[in-house]
Amino acid sequence: MMRALYALLVSLLATSHSASQTPSQIAVTHITVIDVRDGWINADMTVLVLGNRISAIGPSKDTRLPKQAHVVDGRGRFLIPGLWDMHVHTDGDARALRLLLASGITGARDMGGDVAKLAESRRRIVTGDLAGPRLLFAGPMLKGPPRRG
Repeated sequence: MMRALYALLVSLLATSHSASQTPSQIAVTHITVIDVRDGWINADMTVLVLGNRISAIGPSKDTRLPKQAHVVDGRGRFLIPGLWDMHVHTDGDARALRLLLASGITGARDMGGDVAKLAESRRRIVTGDLAGPRLLFAGPMLKGPPRRG
């Protein structure tokens, strides 16, 4: 769950920071954390991220913020584990991948497209050159024989 929360947290920051500019310490304060495993809604929480890992989740009033942390005010917002879309057709389009990420989708399975484009998009996502979800793909679109008149 911690990894999924981190992935969604990074997606929240993607609109204002590129992946290469994401600070190494992030504190999201006063956010409501949804624990989907237990069904709990935890209001006024602080989530601390160090590097690429969530290091702490606790009540905002009790959580000390590191001095060098980039603070994001989460009032009125919710944090959930990242979502997966298991059937998309993005063809590696950068805009479509950014929109998935902005919608909280931190993982996607592309069900058919240009494999070279998808592989290049996945490489760029991994290196931080492109904002997008973790990308899996099934291969090229399969097409049957042409119809007869």
